[in-house]
Amino acid sequence: MVRDSLRVLVADDSSSALRFLEEALGGVAEVAEAVNGLEAVRCFAAAMELGRTFDAVFMDIMMPEVDGLTAVKKIRRMESAAEVPPERRAGIVMLSSLSDARHMMEAQYECGADLYLTKPVERATLLEALANLGLTVGPFMENDRVPPKS
Repeated sequence: MVRDSLRVLVADDSSSALRFLEEALGGVAEVAEAVNGLEAVRCFAAAMELGRTFDAVFMDIMMPEVDGLTAVKKIRRMESAAEVPPERRAGIVMLSSLSDARHMMEAQYECGADLYLTKPVERATLLEALANLGLTVGPFMENDRVPPKS
């Protein structure tokens, strides 16, 4: 299913990664940006209050203020408190420069993330993630990448 007005929140403390994510996803969605987990949680909460929830969240794991794993837990708690049904919850994609199995397991099983992608990420992979979440239709062939953190 393709949604008419797809809304995506991207959270990363790297300005180059944020720029890439906005450019990569901007053609298929309205994109909001956050530079850390605390800002992402606040942005998500504000969107919920306005009734303009996000369909997807792309969240870096290692960020200042509040890390991505903690931010995802808080987002899932907000959705639960608001009694958002599972099929209406945001699809959450964790992004990390680490291909560490512990982080992957924690992201998906303890925090409630739906997918885990290791940087560098190609644009096609981001769009495929949206398709796997049932938000857009794939496949995509572009070869752009989210740069790893330096």
